[in-house]
Amino acid sequence: MTTHIGSTVLVPLDGSRDVRSALGPAAEIAASGGGELVLLLVVTSGFVRMLDDHDDHDDFDHGTPAQAAAQYLKQVETGLVGELDDVAVRTVVRISENPASEILAVADDLDVSLIAMTSHGYTGFKKLMLGSVADTVLKTSRYPVLLVPIGDRSAGH
Repeated sequence: MTTHIGSTVLVPLDGSRDVRSALGPAAEIAASGGGELVLLLVVTSGFVRMLDDHDDHDDFDHGTPAQAAAQYLKQVETGLVGELDDVAVRTVVRISENPASEILAVADDLDVSLIAMTSHGYTGFKKLMLGSVADTVLKTSRYPVLLVPIGDRSAGH
């Protein structure tokens, strides 16, 4: 995959640790073009439930869901310090119950070079019932999409 100088790579995250698998490849691609890594979290009711249900998110001063999302993205960004000397990192929080549409809207707003995201790998009935944000983005994006399976620990941080 060829990128150009000033590449902007969009990495949608959902607040969980597992979806960080795309960060490694995305950072490498952005760095190769001296570009920017944009970390996006779309706050949905599912994100709010995750905050309420999981102890591993107790370190967030919840405030509003958008504030918790911003704190999560800041933690991810802080975890990348030292690994991304040649890459600017920006964080974006959006609120929507349609994350795929919001990802595509941010991609359009920023005219990204690439969307790098993880796929939960749902198949069959589960995919039919739950849908797949990654699948929707892949099928409808006008930008190249790099899908990294969640299980691919070698690619992530």
